[in-house]
Amino acid sequence: MNQNNQHKDISEQLAAAQAEIAQYQKEIAQLRQALAERTQDIPRLLQWIQGLHQDITAVYDSITWKSGHLITQTILKLLRRPAGPTARDHINKIIASFEFWKQAYFQSSQRPGKLALPYYPWHDTGEYAQWIKQQIASNSPFSKEGTPPISTVISILMPIGEPNEQWLRAAIESVQKQIYPHFELLIITNTHLNSHPRGNLPDSPEERGQGPVDSGIKWRDGPQNTTLAAALNNAPDSPEERGQGPVDSGIKWRDGPQNTTLAAALNNAPDSPEERGQGPVDSRIKWRDGPQALNNAPDSPEERGQGPVDSGIKWRDGPQNTTLAAALNNAPDSPEERGQGPVDSRIKWLDGPQNTSLAAALNNALAFARGDFIALMGAEDQLPAHALYKIAQTLNAHPDTDLIYTDEDKLNAQGQRYDPYFKSDWNPDLFYSQNFLRHLTAYRRSIINDIGGFRPDYQGNEDYDLALRFIEQIDAERIRHIPQILYHRRDFPEHTPRPSQDGSQHTASSHLKKDSGVCALQAHFQRLRQPVKVVEAMGGHTRVIYPLPDKPPLVSLIIPTRDKLKLLRGTVDDLLNKTDYKNIEIIIMDNGSVEPETLDYFKAIQKNTKVSIIRHAAPFNYSQLNNIGVTHATGDVICLINNDLQVIYPQWLTEMVSHALRPQIGAVGAKLYYINDTIQHAGVIIGLGGMAGHALKFLAREAPGYHWKPFLIQNYSAVTGACLVMRRNVFEEVGGLEEKHLKVAFNDVDFCLRIRERGYRIVWTPYAELYHLESASRGIDDTFKKYRRLQHELNYMKTRWGETLLNDPYYNPNLTLEYEDFSLAWPPQE
Repeated sequence: MNQNNQHKDISEQLAAAQAEIAQYQKEIAQLRQALAERTQDIPRLLQWIQGLHQDITAVYDSITWKSGHLITQTILKLLRRPAGPTARDHINKIIASFEFWKQAYFQSSQRPGKLALPYYPWHDTGEYAQWIKQQIASNSPFSKEGTPPISTVISILMPIGEPNEQWLRAAIESVQKQIYPHFELLIITNTHLNSHPRGNLPDSPEERGQGPVDSGIKWRDGPQNTTLAAALNNAPDSPEERGQGPVDSGIKWRDGPQNTTLAAALNNAPDSPEERGQGPVDSRIKWRDGPQALNNAPDSPEERGQGPVDSGIKWRDGPQNTTLAAALNNAPDSPEERGQGPVDSRIKWLDGPQNTSLAAALNNALAFARGDFIALMGAEDQLPAHALYKIAQTLNAHPDTDLIYTDEDKLNAQGQRYDPYFKSDWNPDLFYSQNFLRHLTAYRRSIINDIGGFRPDYQGNEDYDLALRFIEQIDAERIRHIPQILYHRRDFPEHTPRPSQDGSQHTASSHLKKDSGVCALQAHFQRLRQPVKVVEAMGGHTRVIYPLPDKPPLVSLIIPTRDKLKLLRGTVDDLLNKTDYKNIEIIIMDNGSVEPETLDYFKAIQKNTKVSIIRHAAPFNYSQLNNIGVTHATGDVICLINNDLQVIYPQWLTEMVSHALRPQIGAVGAKLYYINDTIQHAGVIIGLGGMAGHALKFLAREAPGYHWKPFLIQNYSAVTGACLVMRRNVFEEVGGLEEKHLKVAFNDVDFCLRIRERGYRIVWTPYAELYHLESASRGIDDTFKKYRRLQHELNYMKTRWGETLLNDPYYNPNLTLEYEDFSLAWPPQE
């Protein structure tokens, strides 16, 4: 007996210890989430301060400030007064302290296998709310110009698992409120929960984004493959277990007969309002006993206690012993019989096939759809009232369009909009990294039929697989983007998936969905007969690795330089010793070096058969130096590279050449960092700052940035010439760099734009990483002569490219052109 008591005590202590551990684990998880949120703020702060530093430096380097400073110093000397510390001295001291702290921060945070920071909404939610107000005030959501054709019908497919009833109702109402009337909404019931387009339903109130305020709501799994009655019998046995407490004491529970019908269960209901816990306020609800409770329903609105206002509600007996979906299918066939009127005849309920996949349910809905275009919609998401109008308007203006997609944002639990995704125009390489189409996307129905509709092979990525097979059948010119928020997706920011050790995200079904995305993309390239390898990438995305030929081509690396031996030596050594691509030749374009150490280095380095020195002692002309270098090159691939780069990963050149050899690619850019591990180059945006600028400049290396763009292969209008790879025949086809009008600046932008004119795409890859000491060997434009040269180059670019500089297809017009940080445009440009 004592031994039993002892075992009991040990068991109780063990249970208490386990409970305590669970509590500590919960607290640790909460602290980690709070730390992640604060850590995410650090790179944003770094970016803002770095940008401020840049603006201050630009002011100090301006002719206006220098003139004023000179006048001030002259006056002080005439007055024989000491100058003393200036505001610039004070700012420089603060900046120096900041730079010291920043460098220490990154050095301390670096470790093998360093992960990206968790993703959080890029735009401040409050600022975005203000932006929305201004956008609504300054722009009409629709225009009378280009009235949509009445013949274009858009069918919206909405699969439902077990959505929040309130949000489902709001979703349906948002479709009903469309100002464009020619649509139909097909609501697909009986779809599997684990095939729900939003993924598995969460397993706990916390994961559902409800939190303590909803703690009164309890979840209990019902028996599998059983009836509603059996599920109700499985309900909790006490108010406390039900999470109702005293405030819900008016709700009574009564067990219905086992293994029986809903009608029999209703017959077992309480006999009086008092027993039902309803009281006088619920006297409008009438009860009538009978063998078939629903068949015995009252025959008139008055008897139902509803009155004339509810006379539009009609009653129809559903089939016996059947499902809710079958009952819905038995609904009245005409809007008049439903008491709704013509506007609701467009909403149809479809019973999805039993025990089957989401793809089968969607295909079943396609068979009933009559629309010319098909769109998918989540059961808890919403459309703005003008969403379908904008799609129809685009079709009216461009009737040959086969696929239309729009921008989107999210709705939190309180219905507040946040985290907008302002997308680029069609961006094929980004689409291979990230399914940015998502919502709202409309597909031409006839092409969906031609490709066989949805497939069940890629659970969780049925829409991605459909889009990949769809774009195989059409030209890129038939894809159109509407740069407006026309879809609101229900989501919860506090439960954004976190990156794991391999860069993936943790969600209930993330592993399955991630694998299916990789497989769907791999199958796409197999159909195209392209022998690529698709792998998982940072943030739950994908990376496409393109193969090199068995005998990789010779790459000619051209490096303009003038002295600056320390920089040059480091670059050349990294190319020879830290780069895994070995079939290279290095052509150093010496632009008049005079330092003895540099000249001695040239003599010594030429003993390496891979290195040659070409001397060109003329005024500095970056374009001319590279053009001359290409004439001396013997490689089929050209790499323009600055003399101030440092290799980070040996595979950088292999990655760039693999893209450059793709027939549709004209040039490839790299991901460049400042020495303090902030981004120097992640693609060039046309129009930024009035001409062109680098995307996400000064962003911390680990930060996911704007919807993970710093970690995704994608297309840009241009990339920097500091590290630029292309096939030799492309370089010669466009005539090389513009050496007459663009001697120093913007020659790389002009070069890329001319490549795009020829029908090629520009690719930027984050898997070619190098450090770049920007302009370390040339200096800044701080003389009047340099200023005049810069103005000439600016004028030439504006004359040569005109409207092109105002409309970058790879940048959204709702994002700013004043800064590099993808912040919102003020005023909105929608």
